[in-house]
Amino acid sequence: EGTTHMVVEALAGTGKTTTMTQACMRLSKTLNIAFVAFNKHIAVEAGNKLRASGCTNVTCSTYHSLGLRCIRTAYPNIQITEYKTEDILETYSVPPLMELYQWRQVKSLVSRLVGFAKNYLLDDTQPDFREKLEDLADHHNVDLNGIGQKALEYVPRVLADSRACVYTSIDFDDMFWLPVILKMQSPVTFDLLIVDEAQDT
Repeated sequence: EGTTHMVVEALAGTGKTTTMTQACMRLSKTLNIAFVAFNKHIAVEAGNKLRASGCTNVTCSTYHSLGLRCIRTAYPNIQITEYKTEDILETYSVPPLMELYQWRQVKSLVSRLVGFAKNYLLDDTQPDFREKLEDLADHHNVDLNGIGQKALEYVPRVLADSRACVYTSIDFDDMFWLPVILKMQSPVTFDLLIVDEAQDT
């Protein structure tokens, strides 16, 4: 009956997802509700259960599909490219005075750091970007000594190139990074957002 946000905190298997689906069944059918999950299986299962109970006002999806919908509204012809970051890195030349095996190590680390930046919704145009990225690397026990410093230099360039080709291709991390970074509008607005595994956001 309240109007503020609510968090359900409980152990695994005790009924959090069931609580969410039961809430949808009991809320007004005039509300446009989004039920968002990280796991596609959970989104599909919840969607089937809610449709069977007559809840046609609930949209069940993953974060990825919600973000993809935003991007496809703006750029309907984009293609999903799983190895987009690696493809971008392949277009770069081996830096002078660097051995090929070292460059391979740098590219691998750049790819990982780009993934962190996108997953944590970092904006490479902000002045504190590098500091935030270094904090993330530390949080994930990534050693930034030696080649790590070289890798850091390439991350903003890769992100800029990744953003620049949004017209043609995106990867899975782009699906939730680009709508935020490019301030894209959702094609659908919701009265209520129900989030599974909210702590992971």
